[in-house]
Amino acid sequence: MRGVPRQNDRVLDPRAQRTRQALRTAVLTLISQEPIEVISISDVVREAGVNRSSFYVHYSDIDELLADAFEELSISVNQTNMISPGVPHDAETGLPKTLMQYLEHIAEYKSAYAWALGPKGSAAVTHRLREQFRAIIEQSLLQYADRSTAVPMGFDADAAFLAGAVIGTISIWLSEAPEVPAKRVSVWLWRQLQQDFLRILERYALTNRPAARLPKRGRRPSNPGRG
Repeated sequence: MRGVPRQNDRVLDPRAQRTRQALRTAVLTLISQEPIEVISISDVVREAGVNRSSFYVHYSDIDELLADAFEELSISVNQTNMISPGVPHDAETGLPKTLMQYLEHIAEYKSAYAWALGPKGSAAVTHRLREQFRAIIEQSLLQYADRSTAVPMGFDADAAFLAGAVIGTISIWLSEAPEVPAKRVSVWLWRQLQQDFLRILERYALTNRPAARLPKRGRRPSNPGRG
């Protein structure tokens, strides 16, 4: 079943905004309490305090609602270009504060994200999160590269590659080492992104690189897992 086109809350009337927010909050609350497989639309509307017809005005099914809820969560935390030199960096670790905040946000909703990115999770949620990161990384590349410098498919493929690496790292963290603190994962992930981002820029033979934030190539960062 094809989903209802997503509407930006800012163009909806206040009542519709409240309904969508209530539905998003309800489904996130429910999946933190029980497996998604047993959650029905009736459960969601009961938790949200709205009627079933209101649900279908905004969403076609639970999966679409979940994708919207996760996207809204991540947007609220991470609207800033993570690899931009202008982004505030943590004095102790040197990593962008936005990246640390995003990983801390995921840790706060750990059970929900673990389900969404897990083997029985939502393809729609994973796709939206990956596309969100792809757009962020693409904006970063555009600060130092022009699309005309890229080989066919290279520019978009590079952004997609890094976005997939971010989502994959988060998935492994939540499924195999959830006890590792968000800050430690953030540091490791940022070092990985720096190495790969620099390699991409070198391939495009660019001179205007974010050298202040990207280190010289050295040994790969150690694994952030246990130990």
